[in-house]
Amino acid sequence: MGTTPPKDQLSPKPDHDSRFWAVLIGIDGYLDTPQLSGCVADANAMKEYLKGTLHVPNNHIECLLRPQDGECIGKDPTRENIINTLLALSTLKEKEKEISNIIIYFAGHGSIYLNSDYYDEGTIQYYGSSLALCPSDRGTPDNNGNGTIHDIGDRLINDILSEISEDVHITVILDCCHSSGITQGIPGAIEPGEEKRKAPLSGDTNGQRHTTRLQSTLEAMFQFDKGGPKCGDFQNRISDNWVPKMGSHVLLAACQGYQQAKEIKKEDVSRGVFTKALIEVLESKEWKEKELKGKTRQSPLGNVRTHNFGPRRSRLKTAEG
Repeated sequence: MGTTPPKDQLSPKPDHDSRFWAVLIGIDGYLDTPQLSGCVADANAMKEYLKGTLHVPNNHIECLLRPQDGECIGKDPTRENIINTLLALSTLKEKEKEISNIIIYFAGHGSIYLNSDYYDEGTIQYYGSSLALCPSDRGTPDNNGNGTIHDIGDRLINDILSEISEDVHITVILDCCHSSGITQGIPGAIEPGEEKRKAPLSGDTNGQRHTTRLQSTLEAMFQFDKGGPKCGDFQNRISDNWVPKMGSHVLLAACQGYQQAKEIKKEDVSRGVFTKALIEVLESKEWKEKELKGKTRQSPLGNVRTHNFGPRRSRLKTAEG
């Protein structure tokens, strides 16, 4: 009789994990918005982490990266391309039966739209705010010549995540301003070398706000009618009775809905403070549960745990649906 091999030799780790699928979006080169510097580098760093540590196959990672100069890597992260890529995940699951984990990463500008800027005081709509991700082509003329391309509103994002969440675990990582509320519809000083990942509002013209235009902007952020899988109900998204679907995903966000994310430049290399620190934590012993015990606290957002780490006291937030 032969001897039984050691337990750790019975099930060797595979060199790839086909259960994962990732969509990585990084935008430095905006067409009609102040440019950023570290978003593409952050997305590439996340890609290396997924491949090197989680063993995600390269062909299971979709990139939509737009640097300041040069060609896009993968698809251009326009509004239409971002939404279509995310919606396609719902049909992808039918072809790739093994997929059980989807990671969606975004680094770029985020915006906040206060309802009080669009609606009359005293109305129900006057209160609250809407948050949005900013695609590369925001503010540019649309294909129909009828207006400009808008941001991707929080309610639309929530509907998309609900559409693709059946039978899979979704982790959303957002390194942009106002990020903790962008998937949920929940509404600092800058030091030398830092930039904010906050975009001016879509609909502003040289600082002048035109109420009619901005109100249509607010509603347009929630709309998407380019075809493809059904993505919720537009009329429901703009109604006063809309509520987010909280069971579809886990969120890691750079900041609270009212805060701003930062990127910092050192030795001519720009990186997002949050993404850099997040990857360092994920690759360290600090990520182990026993190490986190006693270092987390409840957040006003609800079932969100916050872990402060690093010299910059960056915040790692886990919002559990």
